[in-house]
Amino acid sequence: MIQGGVLYGLGTMFGFGLADFLAKKAIGRSGYVAGVFYIQLAGLVPLLLYPGGFGGQQVDAPFLGAAVIVSAASAFTTLTFFRGIEVGKLSIVSPLGSAWPLLVFPYGIVILGELLTISKVLGALLATVGILMTVFRSGQSSVSGGESGARYGLLALVGSAVMFVSIKLFVRDFNPVLLALAMRPLAAAMILCYGFLSERGVGVQDLRTGILLAFAGMADGFAFLSYSLGVRTQDISLVAPVASCAPLVAILLARIFFGERITQLQKVGVASVVAGIVALSIV
Repeated sequence: MIQGGVLYGLGTMFGFGLADFLAKKAIGRSGYVAGVFYIQLAGLVPLLLYPGGFGGQQVDAPFLGAAVIVSAASAFTTLTFFRGIEVGKLSIVSPLGSAWPLLVFPYGIVILGELLTISKVLGALLATVGILMTVFRSGQSSVSGGESGARYGLLALVGSAVMFVSIKLFVRDFNPVLLALAMRPLAAAMILCYGFLSERGVGVQDLRTGILLAFAGMADGFAFLSYSLGVRTQDISLVAPVASCAPLVAILLARIFFGERITQLQKVGVASVVAGIVALSIV
């Protein structure tokens, strides 16, 4: 029997992986600032379509404060991550940005007091080690070797950890759907300000680019919805490692459509991630 947390994690994994791939195809034409801006806005669609997700929440100062914190973390994370895939390879930046369970998993166990089981430990270790293995090419670290975009991936890792831990904390007291709805336009506004200050436009050159960004945003919004609902009722130490397997989707699509090569070590890493998901699925 697959646990509910794993199912939410899988929804997050496929949503983020697909969003990363579609964004990579689009930002070469639009630029990363415009891409992130429209992805944030398009991500409102699945949240608005979610049935019964708006009730029982008063929009007060604590709620708005929580929304601002999550929005700032989201804006930082998405700007650094998509800048990374603009200048670097998706198969390198995606695993780096998705390694946030390295920080989140211990937090769930030590701070939140979540139950520690052998299958959780084994699954989290396999999934995380598998992700890290995809960062290495020909025995050389992509970061130390100066791989373009790797630095941005590491910045996104830190931002992601802050963002996802914040979501876990806030969804205990606030409606997760309404929080995500408030977060996205606030993050888009922050990104728009950054674009203005850095003199980077947010225009879209053609219809095809706009469609790609729209679908990337909807996939990203679905992933956020799945994660927020998951950590409200399930252990973050269960949802987070599965959700972080998004590079599986991104690397596979990058290999098929972009021709990015996957080394033998990366293949072993992918197998380790799959084994980790299986271990996390054991009740």
